[in-house]
Amino acid sequence: MYGRECTHCAGSGKRLVDCPYCRETDAFEHDNLTPGECIACHNAGCVDIACPFCHGSGYFHEAAKAM
Repeated sequence: MYGRECTHCAGSGKRLVDCPYCRETDAFEHDNLTPGECIACHNAGCVDIACPFCHGSGYFHEAAKAM
């Protein structure tokens, strides 16, 4: 059952994180990639991932209550 809107992603179900190829790694780790456009973020520097708090749904899951 879905509850209220996720406050971590504002209900979008997505979060922006630094690109793992061109932002979070040392340059020597990807020396084999050709210079130019990043294959993951297309030179934006960030990528969308599913929100880890709502698992991409945009809403918090509420547990069923016992009667």
